[in-house]
Amino acid sequence: MSYRQTLRWRAFDTHGVITIPDADRLGVPAVELRKLAHRGALERLGHGIYRMTEVPPTPLSEYAEAVALAGPHAVIADDAVLALHDLALVNPRRITVATPDRIRATLPPTIHLIRRHLSPEEVTDIDGVPAMTIPAALRACRDHVMTDRLTQAVHDARERRLIDQDSAARLLAELGADRGGQDEQGYRGAEGKQSGRRRSGGVLAGTTAATSAAVTAGSTGVTTTGTTTRTTTRTTTRTPAERPTATSTEVTL
Repeated sequence: MSYRQTLRWRAFDTHGVITIPDADRLGVPAVELRKLAHRGALERLGHGIYRMTEVPPTPLSEYAEAVALAGPHAVIADDAVLALHDLALVNPRRITVATPDRIRATLPPTIHLIRRHLSPEEVTDIDGVPAMTIPAALRACRDHVMTDRLTQAVHDARERRLIDQDSAARLLAELGADRGGQDEQGYRGAEGKQSGRRRSGGVLAGTTAATSAAVTAGSTGVTTTGTTTRTTTRTTTRTPAERPTATSTEVTL
């Protein structure tokens, strides 16, 4: 098998990302990566980091690239983790990556790098991409994501079996969702009435419940006697169900 084929097979498992350490473990010299980049089989992303152009991108490709560019100890963090799991209705413009190391390299503007030491319990693996666990990400987002959204994210994650019951209970307690003796089911009922949200396939599809406003419907009566015309206008406030479809004018000569 050629060096190119070896790296291609590896790239299918790494969402297209190839690094010099990866190549070294596979017995591919670093000089061969530069040759393949010159031939167009690899695209250089950063120092010692390449994308295999012959492998189609996956939904996790941009996350894998961000972690690779941030260094060997980097993980996807905070709102990027929630966005990856379709939780809390977040849509960050940049991918947040946490690392305990000091990074001197210039990163693309699509990456938001933060320095943070994480315990092993706060880190997991999502199809080969290192990331914070969902509970750790939810806790980290408490200062910049609305509590209602985080609380709903806990319910969504539990229903989709992304977290267990004990983790959900602890998170709800920390977020204050159980304040006032309201249990989880009661909160979900109240939340559903308030937001009108519906779930499909584990991804929250939110819709805002329509609100009704009273409309003003006017009817005008015109009475003419001889040369004198008297016009009276009556204005009533009606609900949409009572709203007339047309107004009529009656003239008596």
